[in-house]
Amino acid sequence: MQATVDNLEQSIDQLNEEQSSTNRLVVALSEEIASLSQTVAASTRQLSTLNDQVNSLHDQRAHENNEYQRKVNAYNRMLNAVITISTKLTNAVLDQEGAVLLERRRADVIKSLKKELGPRHPVALLVEMTSKYHLENI
Repeated sequence: MQATVDNLEQSIDQLNEEQSSTNRLVVALSEEIASLSQTVAASTRQLSTLNDQVNSLHDQRAHENNEYQRKVNAYNRMLNAVITISTKLTNAVLDQEGAVLLERRRADVIKSLKKELGPRHPVALLVEMTSKYHLENI
């Protein structure tokens, strides 16, 4: 019976040692879990911060894109206005040059008629008089 008691005491001592070892392992694992939990929490905060920064950059990019489009549209309107003004000025200059050329042509025709027919010839005088009223009919 003593041998059985000694075996039981030895088994109890072994179990106590295993329990102590297991308890130390549980404490170590609990500490590691706590450390990893803190790391996960810190990483989650970092990811949240980075996500906020990404969203902010997306919003800023969208705002810059809208601002760019607004400027492009404004520049296009200004360019169209300049083109319209240029076209109108070109047409006005051409019309003025055309009127000057037409007046010169009228004067040349009258001068030619007077030279060929004489300064007092009725046809030359008639052309001169009517050309003052209807330049395009000469």
